[in-house]
Amino acid sequence: EALARLRSVLGRDPGCVPARLNLANTLLLERQPAEALAVLAGPPPAGREGRHWRAHRALAEIELGHWEAARRELDAIAEPYGDAEILVLWRRIGLAEHDRDAAAAAALVERMEQAVRQDGTSLPEHRIIGHFDLARFHHRHGRKAAAFEQWIAGHRLMARFQPYQRSQVRAFADASIAAFDAERLAGPQAGNDDPAPVFIVGMPRSGTTLVEQILAAHPA
Repeated sequence: EALARLRSVLGRDPGCVPARLNLANTLLLERQPAEALAVLAGPPPAGREGRHWRAHRALAEIELGHWEAARRELDAIAEPYGDAEILVLWRRIGLAEHDRDAAAAAALVERMEQAVRQDGTSLPEHRIIGHFDLARFHHRHGRKAAAFEQWIAGHRLMARFQPYQRSQVRAFADASIAAFDAERLAGPQAGNDDPAPVFIVGMPRSGTTLVEQILAAHPA
C-alpha cells in the first residue's frame, strides 16, 4: 500500500523529493535495490535531502555489490552529516568490513554508538534501526553482551512510540478466542488424520509462518 501511494504521488508530481526518498527507502526495505536506484536517478537535491538521497543510493549500490560506486556516493556527502549521520556511518561500516579494515570499522562503530544515544540529533526511527544494526554487528562478531545492550536500547526507544499495554493484548487475545471458536473452524480438514500435533517454534520474523503455510498446503 505504501509503495502504491508513493508512486501515485510521483505520478502527479514527479519532482516531489520527499516522495522519491520515501519510495526509495521502502524499496530498500523490500530488498529491491535496483528499483531504488532508478527512483533516485539524476543529480541529488541540495542540502539535507541530498545527503539522504546519496545515503540511500549508497545502500542500494552496496546491496548490488557495487562497492566503489557506494564509496563515491558516501565521499560526496560532506560533513556535518546532520540527521543523516547514522545512515552514512552504517554504510561506511559496511565498506570498512568489505575492505577488511577492522580498525576503521571499530572507530565507525564507536562513533555510531554515540550517535544513536544522542536524543534530538537524528530521527528516532534512524536511532532505533541504528541500535538494531549495531546489535547485529556485535552479534556477528561474537560480542553477545554488547549486542544485547543495543537490542535493549533500541526496544526501549521504540517503546516511546509503540507502548506495550497488557490490557490491550489480553483483550485482543480474548476477542480472537471468542471469534475463532470450534463452530467457526469446523469444515474441510486435511486428509491426514494423525492426531500428533506439530509445533512450529521460532523467533518473530524467522519464517515460522512460511513453514506453517508450506506444511498446511502439502497434500500429505
